[in-house]
Amino acid sequence: IENLTAYADAPNLDVLLKGHAGDDLRSGRVTRGRDTIESAALTCAFSVQPCVVEGLGRTPEMRGRGLLGRWYYALPDSMVGYREIGAAAVPAAIREEYAKRMIGLWETDYRNPEADEPHELRFSADALADLEWFERWVEVRLRPGGTLGSLAGWGNKLCGLCVRLCGVLHATDGGNWQHSPIPVGVVRRAVRVCMEHATPHALAAFDLMGATEAV
Repeated sequence: IENLTAYADAPNLDVLLKGHAGDDLRSGRVTRGRDTIESAALTCAFSVQPCVVEGLGRTPEMRGRGLLGRWYYALPDSMVGYREIGAAAVPAAIREEYAKRMIGLWETDYRNPEADEPHELRFSADALADLEWFERWVEVRLRPGGTLGSLAGWGNKLCGLCVRLCGVLHATDGGNWQHSPIPVGVVRRAVRVCMEHATPHALAAFDLMGATEAV
C-alpha cells in the first residue's frame, strides 16, 4: 500500500480505482499487447501500522484521484496493557458460525449460473426507505461545518459503502438470498456500522493523515 508503483515513476492506481467502481480496466504493454478486463471487481484488505496510514495523505496522486475516499478505515485502540491474561477461547459455536459465513462468501459465484449474468440484488420497500433516511443523514453532515464537511471525498462515498455492506450482510445470512430482496433488518445493521464505526474511524484516519480539506 505504501508503494503502488508498477512500470512507472508515479503510483499506478487504475487497478484500485476501476476495481472499486466496476469500470473496464485496460492495460497496454509493448511486448504483450493490450489486455482488457470488463467490469473489473477487486477486494482488498490491508492490515498496516498507523504510520503507513499517516503517510498516505502525503501522496498527491492518492488524494487528487480520490483513492483515499474509497476505503473502509479502522483504527482500533491498542490493547497493550489491557489484555486479559489467560482469556477463555472463543466458543466453538461462534467459531463454527463465523467459518460457515466466511466460507459461504468465498464460495459465492459472482455470476448467476442460470442466466450467466451478475446477481442483481434489490431492496424491499421498507429497506429502501431506511436507506433513503441514511442518505439524508449523510447529506446534512456534508454541509459546511457538518461532521463530514471537511471530508467530502470520503463522505460522498459513504452511502455506497453502506449499500456494499448490505450486499455482504445479505449474502452471509444464507438462505435463498439470490432470489429474495434485501430486508430492512440488513439495512439497519449496515447503517449502524456506518454511523457508529466507519464514520468515526474515517475521521480519525484522515486526521492522522492530515488529509482533511480543512487541514
